[in-house]
Amino acid sequence: MAPRVLVVDAFDLSTLGFVVEDVVGWRDGIEVKWATETVPGRWGEMIVGTDPVYDSKEITVNGTLLADSVSNLITNLHELKWRVGRDERTFTFVDDESLEFLARVTRFRAPGIRPHMVQLGVEVQMRLYMPDPRVYDTATTNVTSITATPKDLPLGNAPVRATVQVTGSGTFVLTYKDYNGVTQASMTITGATAPVDIDMDAQTITDGGGNAVDTLTAGDFFEYNPDHGDDILGTPDWPTLEVSSGTASTSYRKAYL
Repeated sequence: MAPRVLVVDAFDLSTLGFVVEDVVGWRDGIEVKWATETVPGRWGEMIVGTDPVYDSKEITVNGTLLADSVSNLITNLHELKWRVGRDERTFTFVDDESLEFLARVTRFRAPGIRPHMVQLGVEVQMRLYMPDPRVYDTATTNVTSITATPKDLPLGNAPVRATVQVTGSGTFVLTYKDYNGVTQASMTITGATAPVDIDMDAQTITDGGGNAVDTLTAGDFFEYNPDHGDDILGTPDWPTLEVSSGTASTSYRKAYL
């Protein structure tokens, strides 16, 4: 069933009398691109790197704006245009009210309203451009008290990049493993001042003295990937995180494709 309400930056558009009738492309899959390079002396290209790039996504929202008078219809249409704007907004559909995504309206269409006629509704079509095709939990997942014993990282069905804080030590190895205990990525921090804050998305490391990216002596920034788990929609076995010294915590929002 198509969602009947659209929320933009925490504002419910049904407040203006807007009812969503159809969303084209909302349940579509995504397109993945891989970095490739040509191989001298050979035909074709080869995939380089390990991480794919998720292509952008477009969805179209079809709905009707309703009002009890022509004057209110005109006023509400003006506000609807202002609410969705042209800048990036946070959108939520009520059929997945725990999920949200970032998008901008690239096309807004509504036929003219004729004030001299008794017109109490107008059809509206909005095209939304999602630079990141993933949708995210509105709630943040926090995994705390991570030590040298591997701790599970519950995920959605799409990779995410998290923040990690390590307290109690400025020299440690942060290790990310799959559900079988096989190391998939690690970071070695040497000589930082605890606490150490790592942002995997922004690729920054800070400590009490500020920028501490030079304390990364081995490894690299990484993402949490549900492909490193098992049976994530049944009885899941998750990838894990551990730290050789001190205590770590990590925060992220589960992502879905």
